[in-house]
Amino acid sequence: METKVYKSKFGWAVFLFMTALFTVIFWMNFDYEEGPWGAFSLVLVFGGILGLFSIISVSTRYTISATSLHIRCLPFYNKIIEMTAITKVAVTRNLISSPAPSLDRIEVYFGKYDSIVISPKDKLQFMEDLKKANPSIHLVTS
Repeated sequence: METKVYKSKFGWAVFLFMTALFTVIFWMNFDYEEGPWGAFSLVLVFGGILGLFSIISVSTRYTISATSLHIRCLPFYNKIIEMTAITKVAVTRNLISSPAPSLDRIEVYFGKYDSIVISPKDKLQFMEDLKKANPSIHLVTS
């Protein structure tokens, strides 16, 4: 099997929620007495957080090879799961924190009790490619 790389789906709902959340947090902590320096620091911190979220969204990749699934989300997350350890893949809308910047997600179950939620752009093709690499994987598409 050839190695296939899937980009993560970008989720506007997650992006807008995070933007609104950080806007409220910073607005509540903004000190109006500081004048332009307070506004500058607010914009700097807010821009940094949005920039970091953008980098995470653009850099998240899922690589399928014959022997493993490699999940990479710069700069924080890098995980390799052996293909033989994967037991089930299911469509989910679980909101758990994960390397999935979209709400259109799948959950990969591996090992005895482990799972990870991810959001490849073409999740059905991704699931089929996992099944090709390990025919014993149980797929749940609905």
